[in-house]
Amino acid sequence: MMLKETTFIAAALTGAAILGGCDGPTGSGGFDLAEVNDFTYQLQKVDLGELGASAFDLVVMDYSSDGTEEGEWTPDEIEGLRDRGGDQPKIVLAYLSIGEAEEYRWYWQPDWEPGNPDWLGDENPEWPGNYLVRFWDPEWQAIVYAYLDRIIGQGFDGVYLDKLDSCWDLEDERESAPAEMVAFTKAISDYGKSRRPGFLCIVQNAAALAADFPEHPANVDGIGQEELYFYATDEPRPEQSGDDEGRLELEGYLDLFLDAGGIVLTIDYCDEKENIDEAYDRSAGKGYVPYCTTVKLDELRINDGHEPD
Repeated sequence: MMLKETTFIAAALTGAAILGGCDGPTGSGGFDLAEVNDFTYQLQKVDLGELGASAFDLVVMDYSSDGTEEGEWTPDEIEGLRDRGGDQPKIVLAYLSIGEAEEYRWYWQPDWEPGNPDWLGDENPEWPGNYLVRFWDPEWQAIVYAYLDRIIGQGFDGVYLDKLDSCWDLEDERESAPAEMVAFTKAISDYGKSRRPGFLCIVQNAAALAADFPEHPANVDGIGQEELYFYATDEPRPEQSGDDEGRLELEGYLDLFLDAGGIVLTIDYCDEKENIDEAYDRSAGKGYVPYCTTVKLDELRINDGHEPD
């Protein structure tokens, strides 16, 4: 399948509208990210009424009630979710995977399998139905921009980009993959802002890209980091690790996003009260915005003692 070439060409737009203000990025609803004290992250089983009634400043959710085209939220539903009466509106971000294709999405074709199309890679054994993509391919990028157009049309304040870390899975095949992922995320951010001034672009994980590509934190509006203090579920991440990034190393990368004026969201998968308290205290102590929830991201978790205000 090949989408219209004009969609892909739009990705090359540069010089898009720059986020105003010196205190931090401002979303399309005029809400300053520097004022975000709390957030929630829920991709499944969303109850818009419950979510809208909550006091969270920022919401990360799927663009659809069930992930499918038929379940897409309407502009009125997103506007209703954002509206908090006299208060500043919620910032509502749509989840968008740019490093994996998902077989339940609107773009998926029945005859697709690894190698067909050429850019479609192997299935993720940890997440069945998700497939690695050669994200630099023009056809895949056209799909991403078409997806982004849908999100913008729904009235979301920005996107929350996932699976940037797939670039390292492809590095043996394509040495330039990390650099191209950084360029791709910048192009997405620029395109969103050109379509809707103030449109936000926050990335998830792959924080180490900031060390190799110093421009990366300034190209986006912030980062969300999973499992900074606890692996799923309730397993402490060591301060230092020979096999994986330790907490201190990760915090160093995340601080680069703060230094660039962005927001840092942390997501830890904890159920035990002691661990939840520790994750919130450590994260807030670093100037990040913490949240603890279930790894399935299928509930509106309000943690005792850490209620949104």
